[in-house]
This record gives sequence, structure tokens and C-alpha cells, in this order.
Amino acid sequence: MGFTAILMEAGFPNSLYLDDYVARGEGSAEEAHRRLDTWPYEEMRTLIDWMRAYNLENAGQYRILHYFGYDCAFRSWHEAIGLIAEYLQVVDTTAVAWITELLNNYTVLDAELVLDYFVSNAEKFIEKSTDAAYRLNLRIVQNLMPSWTVWHNLENRLPDLAIRDEFNYGNVNWIINNLLDGGKVIIWAHNGHVGNTILNDGQGGPAQMLGHRLKAQLGDDYYTIATEFYAGQFLAWDICPGHEYAFVTHDAALPFEGCYAFRFHQEGIPLFFLDLREIDYSLEEAAWLAGSLQLRHIGASYCTDKDWPYHYRRISLPDEYDGIIYFEDTSPVTPVSFTP
Repeated sequence: MGFTAILMEAGFPNSLYLDDYVARGEGSAEEAHRRLDTWPYEEMRTLIDWMRAYNLENAGQYRILHYFGYDCAFRSWHEAIGLIAEYLQVVDTTAVAWITELLNNYTVLDAELVLDYFVSNAEKFIEKSTDAAYRLNLRIVQNLMPSWTVWHNLENRLPDLAIRDEFNYGNVNWIINNLLDGGKVIIWAHNGHVGNTILNDGQGGPAQMLGHRLKAQLGDDYYTIATEFYAGQFLAWDICPGHEYAFVTHDAALPFEGCYAFRFHQEGIPLFFLDLREIDYSLEEAAWLAGSLQLRHIGASYCTDKDWPYHYRRISLPDEYDGIIYFEDTSPVTPVSFTP
């Protein structure tokens, strides 16, 4: 159908190794998956294997399918520092040691200093490498400052959503314009990131999410799909008061009347996709879909005791999404271990 890439809520520099594997067969699936530094699950490995097989089977018939992470919020700078150092070995060997040392200190001021160094030496670096190589490494360096800021703000209960999604919006467009040869892309993230959504930044201010920015840019060319479920289990950080902050399996609290999931459950269809663009909301039997009702809003953390109202948002479904996939039951992903 003309898709050329899958873009996921994963670290931008970390994902470059995975694209090397799925697009060109460089390295191994296990090593590329490990370096992604997120989504360490069998389901992710299945996707990686499928993408590589697709490119091999369709060589010469369709354009290569790529994989990129667009997220500036990569927890570890290890892969980013390695890529920057590798590039400096080509353009300025004298800078490798001091820049590596600076970045290992993990401060926003160090990241700013390295960015200034790359910008001021643009002409020399391009001459010694290529314009494309310089632009890629400059983008990696540009991601360091928002990465540090997002994690600093999260740890200190400061607003982070607007900062993260504004830069990630730039990353999505940069990847499409610089690393892909046209075509359509699939963008995967939590409902709150991909929807035509404005959220509270945690201190009462509005945060325009990635999907809201892309909808404003692309209009109907941006088709956003929500996911919802009725019951089951999933992995998330435990944020219940008095609990250890650990990544564990949660049993989801069942939705109540007034939730989209509750109404979908009543229909008795265990799995469906609904195209919200193709519904006549003037019909009595369809008007309820326009809401407003509660939609689950679960990200990387969860607490059963705080399920309502903490993990719900009252919305009009067709105002924020163009389609929805519903599962009656959900089950947790399966962790994968990497060879030491």
C-alpha cells in the first residue's frame, strides 16, 4: 500500500542500528534489538524478523521498508555517544576523547557545548564526510539536549509533555524528509501521543501532543487510530502509593458505564476495527460514539487503585481519532533475554 517505514516511540539514535539490519542486513537481529534499548519483547523481535524477511522477499519489487525510532527521550546516551564518536573518527579525531568525556557526564550544558561545536564546524565536517552523514550526526547531537531535559523534568515533577512531543514532531518530519524516499509511514505510540490531542502538562498548562501537531500539518492525510480494550493484563510501572516502583504485570480494572470500552463490550464483538470517518453521527444508534465518553489513557505506568479517574480521559472519540481498534481481552508482552 506504499508504506516505506515504521516509526516507533523509541530512541532515535538507538534505532539506527535496527534500520541498518532490517533495511540492509547489517549486523544481527539480536544485536540491533538489544541496542534499541526499549521494547525488549518477543513480539518486537517478531516485527524485526518480519521486516527483514519482507525486504528480502520483495527486493526489486517494492521500496525498502525501514524502521526508525523518533523519540528524543532515550534513557541511555550510550548508543548516541558511540555514533557521535564514530563520526568524529572520520571528521576530527582530536575531538573524540574530550567530547566523549563531556557527554559521559550527562549534563545539558555539555550537550549544548557539543551542539555548538558541530554547528560551528559544519563546513569542515561536510568536506571530510558527506552532507548526509553530517546532517544525521547533527540530528543525533540535537536530540541530546531535549533528552536530558525530558528526564530531568520527569524526575523533578516538572512539565515534560510539550517539550518531548514538540521535538518528536520535528524528529518525525526530519526522518521523513531526510532518511526516507517518500511514501507513507506508520507511526506507533500511546493513544495520548498519536491522537489529535492537547493534554495538561502537569501544571495546568496545555501540551500539544505529536498527533495534534501532525493533524494540523497534514489534515486528512494523517489518519490516527486509537486502541482500547475491556479486560486483561499488561506490563507497566507500578505507581500505586506504598508499592515498589517496579515494572510488573497489572490486572486492569474493568471499565464502567460511561466508558467507550464498556459500550464496546456490550456489543459482544471480541475484536474489531471501526473507521470513525465513515459514520453518520446524526443516526440515533451512532450518536453516542461522538461522546463525550471516557477513553482509557494508560501510558508507561499504572495503578489499579487509581484506575478511575487517573487513567481515563473524557473525549469525543471522532474528534481525536479517525479509527479505533478494540480488543475484548489483552495480555502482556513476553520479555526476551539477550545473549551476554
